[in-house]
Amino acid sequence: MRIAGTVVWIALALAACKRGDSPGAAYPQLDPEPTGAAPIPKALADELVPLPQTDPAYDPALGKPPVSSPRGAPIAITIRTPQVGDVRTHELRMRNVIDFGFEASKHRQLSSNHYDFREELWKLDGANRVYKVHVNHATEAVLLKDKPHSATTATGDYLVAVFPAAAKHAAGVTREDGSELGGREVEELADLFGFDSMRPHPLVEIVSKRPLRVGESVELTEAENTLFGGGLKVESPVFMTLLDATPTVARYQADVLLHFPQAGSHERRLRYVVSVERATGRLVELHELMHDRESDDKSRQEHVQHLTMRLGYPAR
Repeated sequence: MRIAGTVVWIALALAACKRGDSPGAAYPQLDPEPTGAAPIPKALADELVPLPQTDPAYDPALGKPPVSSPRGAPIAITIRTPQVGDVRTHELRMRNVIDFGFEASKHRQLSSNHYDFREELWKLDGANRVYKVHVNHATEAVLLKDKPHSATTATGDYLVAVFPAAAKHAAGVTREDGSELGGREVEELADLFGFDSMRPHPLVEIVSKRPLRVGESVELTEAENTLFGGGLKVESPVFMTLLDATPTVARYQADVLLHFPQAGSHERRLRYVVSVERATGRLVELHELMHDRESDDKSRQEHVQHLTMRLGYPAR
């Protein structure tokens, strides 16, 4: 799995923790990557359909902010520092439609991912954080050139350590009992936790330092663009809008249109909508739309990604 749009603000570096010597037989080995067609569970198969052209990801206005119409008082967001013992539920669904073309040939790839985790902040070690992660569900289904396959990408319990460093976030994945892991398990969990590990989300950090009024839309400063980029400067304008707010939750939208300086034509339109607890800064929900187009004299690629993440925080 690769969270294509999300890595605009985070550069992922995957660094696996050293594994123990215990052989550990408590966890089943995952199925090997399939080489041909395989049955796909109905719940995932239902999502493996092309997105209609009326889908908002295809809207030419994607990546452009709404007209600013501020009203009321600025909305403050307070960031609460995570504590050992904090628990959250984490459900993420992602689907991708990728159309490839080379000269006269063309084909389409569809994919659907579904993750459902329980996460506990188990240990703090300076800036490093270690999480106990129980995987309730982690599956991927892919349809490529009319050949379907599906796979379970993680199962059981893991320890995930997140090591922030400058503009990079590295995550290490192990079993508590030292059981051996497959490369796919490490990739999936490190990818997800490098992206999001109960730390203040970059968008939350930005709005906590610049309160907005409902309906207000602003262009981010150079420093805010760098924060949005996870320490890497985003050269294109980034816009932030406060869509609405209740006494407990504020909902924001971020828009950006990226152009990549290279041969041919390459642009990426992105829109994020995040719901944030006003008193804690904790994410409640995140939606991402991405539309990426790339072409040169012979080849072309169009990629649409939808991502939805919902988070819950059971009482301790």
